[in-house]
Amino acid sequence: MAIMALIACAKKTEGEILMIIKFSKMSFFLGESIPAEVSYKNDTGEKIVIEDPAKSLDVIMHLLDLSNDEDLNYTLGKIEVTVMDKTADQYAKSLPPKDTLTLEPNSAITFTTDLNERLYLRPGVFTCYLQEGEKESNRISISVKYKRESVVPLIQIARDSNMVYGRREWASDWLRKLYPRFELDLPYDEDSPDVRKKKEEQISVKVAEFLSWWQENSNNPKIDTLLLQAETL
Repeated sequence: MAIMALIACAKKTEGEILMIIKFSKMSFFLGESIPAEVSYKNDTGEKIVIEDPAKSLDVIMHLLDLSNDEDLNYTLGKIEVTVMDKTADQYAKSLPPKDTLTLEPNSAITFTTDLNERLYLRPGVFTCYLQEGEKESNRISISVKYKRESVVPLIQIARDSNMVYGRREWASDWLRKLYPRFELDLPYDEDSPDVRKKKEEQISVKVAEFLSWWQENSNNPKIDTLLLQAETL
């Protein structure tokens, strides 16, 4: 009995770092923010120094598509890419700093990561979890739906001149499935200021045209059919 008690005590003292993810809701509209609350809890009786998980390339957020088992994922730390000369295919990469932080005994740190901001999502049901080496967090299933409520966040992304090219293209592609005339000539990084300005002016015209069409047709039953068809196109 004494040996068993000693083993149990040792296990409790050793503890571990627990990774926990939470969502404010289980269903989201395509294009809207999908913030995951991430917690790292020190479940031990001693201070532990760890690499800041919010900036780590070793911490991976997984979204497992339940329709086809495809694993969409990203590292919480971001690699910054700077275009040096696109025509010569020259780029510079900057790795995030390896900052450390101290977790006091039985304490936790909490931060958020936006799944929609980091991935080009599609409608579906996904199982989400964090992985760091061999450790995994809890698993949570969320759904992403393409509905009328998706139009506003998608149009905001498509029209945002401060947004990266790929995300604007992703948003406009989904909107074009509803309104095929929504063709945007998005500016490239290497475009001159005059060219960028001209393209943004043309985009503003296209956005206004789309919004006018949407105001007239948003309550039309045919939109339900278009939204359903968009998921298979």
